[in-house]
Amino acid sequence: MCKAYFKELFTIGRDAFYLILRQSGLMLQLRRRRCRTTQSGHDKPVYPNLIRGFQPVAINQLRVCDITYIWTLE
Repeated sequence: MCKAYFKELFTIGRDAFYLILRQSGLMLQLRRRRCRTTQSGHDKPVYPNLIRGFQPVAINQLRVCDITYIWTLE
């Protein structure tokens, strides 16, 4: 829109333009929903970290995994 309106009289990059808008308070603040994955305040048993200090000397001696959280309507 700026290029169409100002033509060659005014040139600015996208990032600089967004910076001007943000500094002028003209940008909307996006609220990002974050998944809460850690619930430390529970009464369930907490297991020790068994791999701290472990030095594998061959392949397939240690396997780890990660739990991926997926948003649902529930």
